[in-house]
Amino acid sequence: MSTPQIHPQPRYRTLQQSTKLQNVLYEIRGPVHAHAARLEAEGHRILKLNIGNPAPFGFEAPDVIVRDMIAALPVAQGYSESKGILSAR
Repeated sequence: MSTPQIHPQPRYRTLQQSTKLQNVLYEIRGPVHAHAARLEAEGHRILKLNIGNPAPFGFEAPDVIVRDMIAALPVAQGYSESKGILSAR
C-alpha cells in the first residue's frame, strides 16, 4: 500500500496592473455595447464590428493579405513568445 502524497497549496500573489492599462477600455461588454443594445431595442440595425470578426458583415481581407498569409504558412507553425511579438507591442 502506497502512502498518499501531500501537495502544498499554491501561493498566489497579487498582481499590480500596469499604468499603461489605465485608459484601456473593454468595449465588447462596456458602454458602447450598452448603447448599441438600446439602439437595437429601438429597432435600429447595429453592425457589431467591435469583436474583430468582420466576415459576417461582408467585409473580406484584401487579396494581398490573403496571399501573404498563404505564403507565411510554411514557416508559421510555432507559438510566438508569451509576451507577444516585440514588433507588435
